[in-house]
Amino acid sequence: MRVPLTLSRAIALTFLSGPALVQASVSLAIPPGHPRLWYGDAARLQQARTYYATHAIDIPSYPPSAQARNRALRYLMTGNTADCAQAIDWLMRFNYENADEDGDGQADPGSCNLSSEGRYCDRARWSGEDAILVYDWCHAELTSAQKNTLIARWNRYTTALNVGPYGWQDRPVNNYYWGYLRNSLLWGIAAFGESPLAQQYIDHALETRFAQYFVPWSQGYGRGGVPGEGTQYGPYPLGYSVIALRTAADFGYDGRAQTAFFDAATYYLAYATSPAPTLSPNPANPRYEMFPFGDDEDFRNGGSAQQRDYANLLGATVLQAPASARAKHARAWLARTGEQPDWWIRAALAAAPGASDASDLPLDYYAAGYAFVYGRSDRSATASSLLLELGALGADERGGLEHDGLEAGTFQFWHKGLWASRATAGYRGSDFVAGLAGSGRADVHDAIAHNAVLFEGKGQVSSFAGQPVVKRLQSADDYLYAAVDLRPGYRSAPVSPSQCWLAEDDWPYSDAVVREFVYLRSWNALVVLDRLRASSDSLLPVYSDPCGGSGFSGPHKAAAAVRKTAVVHFSKSPAINGNRVGAVNGTQAFDAHLLLPASSSPRIVDERNCSGCGLGQFRLEVDDSGSADTYFLQVLHARDASAAPLTATLSSSGGDWIVQLVRADGARATLTLHQGIAALGGSVRFGTEPVQPLYTNVQGMQILPSGPVWQSLSDPIFEDDFEVP
Repeated sequence: MRVPLTLSRAIALTFLSGPALVQASVSLAIPPGHPRLWYGDAARLQQARTYYATHAIDIPSYPPSAQARNRALRYLMTGNTADCAQAIDWLMRFNYENADEDGDGQADPGSCNLSSEGRYCDRARWSGEDAILVYDWCHAELTSAQKNTLIARWNRYTTALNVGPYGWQDRPVNNYYWGYLRNSLLWGIAAFGESPLAQQYIDHALETRFAQYFVPWSQGYGRGGVPGEGTQYGPYPLGYSVIALRTAADFGYDGRAQTAFFDAATYYLAYATSPAPTLSPNPANPRYEMFPFGDDEDFRNGGSAQQRDYANLLGATVLQAPASARAKHARAWLARTGEQPDWWIRAALAAAPGASDASDLPLDYYAAGYAFVYGRSDRSATASSLLLELGALGADERGGLEHDGLEAGTFQFWHKGLWASRATAGYRGSDFVAGLAGSGRADVHDAIAHNAVLFEGKGQVSSFAGQPVVKRLQSADDYLYAAVDLRPGYRSAPVSPSQCWLAEDDWPYSDAVVREFVYLRSWNALVVLDRLRASSDSLLPVYSDPCGGSGFSGPHKAAAAVRKTAVVHFSKSPAINGNRVGAVNGTQAFDAHLLLPASSSPRIVDERNCSGCGLGQFRLEVDDSGSADTYFLQVLHARDASAAPLTATLSSSGGDWIVQLVRADGARATLTLHQGIAALGGSVRFGTEPVQPLYTNVQGMQILPSGPVWQSLSDPIFEDDFEVP
């Protein structure tokens, strides 16, 4: 993908290590008249007026910014100046720094001090777009004095937030970053010809923030379209982009043509959204959900997929190329969830009808940037669906994230409208769960709140040495296979004897951390094998706190004494029956068959049972110690509660583990996995069918005009054309 205009590959290096380059000037063909924003296209405005004849514009009861925006929109449709009078009254009162937004004498949230706290200006990203739209859409009704006041005010706001340190170069997918990018672009276009700073704001948005920093991010961590800040904050950059990028495209700069990220996000949404409505806090109103990740304090309320930002992004995807396969897939998501975009997008979509169909999508999807793998058992609404989070989310130079979680190597499992197993979602620093073995408490940000493997109670660390390495990946007709080396995410950079201050960031208990997953589609079974080796590094002198109070505080243990723990979450309280731990949730059941270690003492922790904890599920914990090497092998099975559990047995043969699965109907599956810390792979066999070897490399995926396509393993000539990590 080419970076636009005069920028070059050096931009990617600058993004990682250097100061900003001198920016070029973006030439937009901005008309002298208004409206310009979204409705600079005269045909789109006429289509909206036609649509308005049968589709009213509602004025919401809250917030005040949306009220004013929709009144300005209605003015464009009808010419009723009373609507603009009310909208302008709000606009003249609206102020980033004034806590009373609606004029009722009461403080409203989100205000900021631009001289000190402007970098955290929530009001800018919450209401800035609405205010600028009112200025543009009601421009004909503004007096000269009002224009002068607003131009001075918004020049000051935009300049302050463009030079502020927060939401800047190292966070190009952050919600503030995109709020400020959007506002700078929209204000530059709206004020063009009136403010001498307008071109500067356009350049800052499109050349600096977008082309110089966001595009390189999108070609790295953004591959696959996963908005890295999670299911609460990730949607904002998607939604914030819509009017801004479409308006720039109307005037000659097509930002979506510079990066595949927004088109790929169409497929992220297709796979990350539950196949069917999911049991929510209100059992009478099941809603569509996302696989949660990162900070998400709203997940507990249900309906995490049913967000206007998602619908707006997919509406923009349709409008970008209405006859494309991508548009067909975007329409399918809108039809499936019933979520509607904003009125102005619906009006435009009315002139872009087309097919709504996702039946041609592959069962699995690989977002290589963060190494997220999504899988389905089939294409029906009752399919099982899962997420394998193979990569490590992280801040600053490791992906520009802030609302991340310590989730490397974890998995989540959805089945027939219910969660078989998922992360305990919440907000870092505010939500807590019971700690390991029920002792104390842990932050939901920590790995223990996810389906992770732990060393002395911790999994991925915050200051990790590097991204986990996906070693193997295969999407086959009958199964999905993945193997990942997680050790880079479980340790900080190597600590030398002279760098004692770095020891406090490390968690020196792991030496090898490899997870393998084999998902058997028609069985609704996920086999998880952990190959773990503990480290004795905590005994090294550098971890004995030679810095005098600022180093590592222990405990200090030899490798054989390090406790390793495998964690699996249940929505309902499970029962332990030998080596099977199972729970029933309504019409569905979820079982964990514990095959390795050969003898274990599983325990169930109620995550809600701790001081200050009101959030949580039921957590299965399995420990092992006494040897540096540990192998956890589990078969996780989702089934109808009325169906008998499958039988899972383990044997050894010639350096292999043999997992035998038998269903009540007599069907058999045999999974062979090589033994040892470093020996990956094996084979799958269903009944008496031919043995299928697990792929020994990473099967690549591309997003073509027809949609996502997996590399053909039978035709290696195409291998170099496919994206691999």
